[in-house]
Amino acid sequence: GGTAPTWFKIDLGRNCQLIPRYFSLRHGYEGPNSFPEDFYLEASTDNVTWIIIHDQPGKSPFTSAFEEKSFKIETTEESAQFFRYFKLTQRGMFGLGNADASGQLPLLCVSGFELYGLVKSNIVPKENF
Repeated sequence: GGTAPTWFKIDLGRNCQLIPRYFSLRHGYEGPNSFPEDFYLEASTDNVTWIIIHDQPGKSPFTSAFEEKSFKIETTEESAQFFRYFKLTQRGMFGLGNADASGQLPLLCVSGFELYGLVKSNIVPKENF
């Protein structure tokens, strides 16, 4: 079985960082009541210390299967820096949208995640592969 909260983490790699401005999230299941809800996005420079850069508490903003939503990240002193790691976490036991999830595994049904912002990269392109 699983436990709540449910989450996934993205590592942009040692040669890439991002000052985030927006992110998009795509729902990933055709079953009813499986929408991501009560979630937040965190960012980290070191994979140890995390700050919340977007909070989406309460009911889901999604209303249909495989729907995509974009969210603005408010610019603050904390969020206006380059980050390497990003983590999306869904609070609570949501088994197909059932808040008490009695007997169900917690689910975070996502089929797409995109970050938008200012990129800093140390990757040197290779010529003539």
